[in-house]
Amino acid sequence: MASGSIRRSYTLTCASSLLLLLGTAGTASAALATPPAQSTRTVLPMASDPGKILELVNEARKAAGCQPLAVDPKLTAAAQEYANDSTTNHTGSDGSSIQDRLKKAGATFNASAENIAWGSVDEKKHVDGWLASAVHSGNIKNCSYTKTGVAVSGDRIVQVFTD
Repeated sequence: MASGSIRRSYTLTCASSLLLLLGTAGTASAALATPPAQSTRTVLPMASDPGKILELVNEARKAAGCQPLAVDPKLTAAAQEYANDSTTNHTGSDGSSIQDRLKKAGATFNASAENIAWGSVDEKKHVDGWLASAVHSGNIKNCSYTKTGVAVSGDRIVQVFTD
């Protein structure tokens, strides 16, 4: 009897998720068919694992002779604010910089950096892309950075680094 209840609940949950995904896909198709008046992004449910991204980044840091980064909730809050934003450069839609977002989140730091990526839900693809870029790889392998915050929104990943 209990397994029948679980099966019905599981079926209902899966069906609800499928309807949500179909609704999102239909909305995205409509958005592509009619170009928006200005550039906007739809915030999608989290698809990548921030913990996996941190694991891959810390592996690269270890290979470079750096200590692993420690997660700081204030940095994570700043990263999440930007992951939810609609821009695809390092300036927020409100004109904010990474330093502005870090200060707003209450973080203290002397130096900071930010890596952003979008277009895939594959964590390794994003981190490999950063490692192939001199600037982004430099942020990852900068041993003076000791704290990080990683955030995901749909296919968008933001990683913030501070000392």
